[in-house]
Order: sequence, then structure tokens, then C-alpha cells
Amino acid sequence: MKKLNFPKYHFRFKKTTDDTLLIFDEVRKKWLQMTPEEWVRQHWIQYLTKDLDVPQTLIGAEIGITVNTRKKRSDIIVYKNEQVILIVECKRSSVKINQKTLNQILLYNKNYRAKYLVLSNGILHKFFIVDYNRQEIDEIQSLPEFKNM
Repeated sequence: MKKLNFPKYHFRFKKTTDDTLLIFDEVRKKWLQMTPEEWVRQHWIQYLTKDLDVPQTLIGAEIGITVNTRKKRSDIIVYKNEQVILIVECKRSSVKINQKTLNQILLYNKNYRAKYLVLSNGILHKFFIVDYNRQEIDEIQSLPEFKNM
């Protein structure tokens, strides 16, 4: 898999009898097919738990959501005080992070009203903070540790 812009983490891998590469998801507690997007998602899960001290029990991965009557999936959401505080939208490394990807996460956030949003293709990470009082979204340099979110 492609080297991503994250610290080095340790992952569990295995191959199926037909040589399909699987990665173990610590949040969902199951083996998943290794895809370029899953590779980014698993790095984000590690970053959240190991670097930002997010308790693993407060992370949801591939959570179903209905947007304008269409079923979608949020890549990663983080809860705090029973509310979604953070959404991470993961893309494969070849996908550009642009206005289209920002629009996607903003659409998902209409349901969640999270304070922090992240767009990432594993190479480029963009961080945002939403101020609902001012009805504005601002790009920030990084995410705070979980205790400060």
C-alpha cells in the first residue's frame, strides 16, 4: 500500500485463501478487505486513538446516515458527551481534496452538527472548525487532543 502522511503505526494483516489482503479494524473488531480508502481510514483510527487520545469506544466507522432520502456512510465519527464532535471523511490517495469533498462532509454534517471536520486522502489533511453561532466554517492547522475538543 502507498505510504501515507501519518506517523508509523502497526496494523494486523492477513490473506484469504484467494490471496485477498485483509486488515483488522480495531473499532469494528473485524477483518476488512484492504482498499486504498480503508488504508486511509485505518490510519485515521490509529491517529485518533494514539495521537489525540480519543477513546476507541467513542469512535464509529462506516456509520450509516440518510442524506436527502439517500443512504450514505460516514467514514469516521467521534462522540463526546453523546454528541458527534468530529467527522473524518477519508478518500483514497488519488482523490483530490477540494470543494466537492468539502461539500460532501458539510452535507453529512447537517445531520450531525459536529464541531470539527476533517477531509483526508492520507497525503493531504484539511481540518475545519464549525461555529454554529456565527454560521461559519474556518480552516484550522490541526485538531486538538480529545480532552480539548
